[in-house]
Amino acid sequence: MTDDTLIIGTSNWSGDYFEDLGTGVAIVLKQTEKRRKIPQIFKQMKNLFERDWNSNYAHLLNFYIKNCLEENEGKESNRICEIEKDPNLLTNFVDINRTTSTQ
Repeated sequence: MTDDTLIIGTSNWSGDYFEDLGTGVAIVLKQTEKRRKIPQIFKQMKNLFERDWNSNYAHLLNFYIKNCLEENEGKESNRICEIEKDPNLLTNFVDINRTTSTQ
């Protein structure tokens, strides 16, 4: 979601998203007129996104890498790891804790 565009899709984007055959579908809504009033669907989607982004079910990427990729290798997945992940999907991952000074 941006200031004037909203994309609603059926798939999660992962490292292999464009390599598999099942990429899902999406609808793109774009506000073309400059108005002061923000369309209701944009407000609703922003609220839903912020609710999910800040929920107890969202985890920092570093937490996910440590608990699902590094320490869980060869073990049965815990409750935050849906299925076994290929660590190569994140080979280009940049540790945000090392690249930013303060938050």
